[in-house]
Amino acid sequence: KGDLAVAALDAVARMAHIGSAPLLVAELASRSAPIRVIAAEGLIRLGDPAQLTAIETALGTGGSDGAVLVKDFAAARLSDAPIDSLVSALLQPRLRDQARGYLVDLVGTRLSAFPVHAQDPDAAVRRDIADVLGLAGDPAALSLAELLLVDPDQQVARAAARAVARLRATTM
Repeated sequence: KGDLAVAALDAVARMAHIGSAPLLVAELASRSAPIRVIAAEGLIRLGDPAQLTAIETALGTGGSDGAVLVKDFAAARLSDAPIDSLVSALLQPRLRDQARGYLVDLVGTRLSAFPVHAQDPDAAVRRDIADVLGLAGDPAALSLAELLLVDPDQQVARAAARAVARLRATTM
């Protein structure tokens, strides 16, 4: 119990090792909302679609915007739902970092969902998409990141240059 236990569970959830599944499933029943969120994130990263209903049930209806975002992440990762709500959250300062983290996690399995968002009318979204592609470290995202190098917005082009440099470094 306490902050150390929460940090340890978060580390286990981020590792996404199949051996952690029983612990994460058990923690979905925790009385603590932050623990349930961490457990849900770990199960989502494991990628088992059979866990979607348990995750949605554990997080309940309504709840905080952050909990809703976790459910959107679950739907995108485990049932190929659109990533639009996660991308929209990039424009909300309170949710931006959480949404970016989820999008980074999705690049490897849902790259085909990103090109439409790389053409978003909002330069801030295109900039964040470029950053997400680079942070994901998936060489398959290189061609999409390269397309953003010629974006008319200089911040987007700079973010794309960083992403391309990161992605090229992963292929060496």
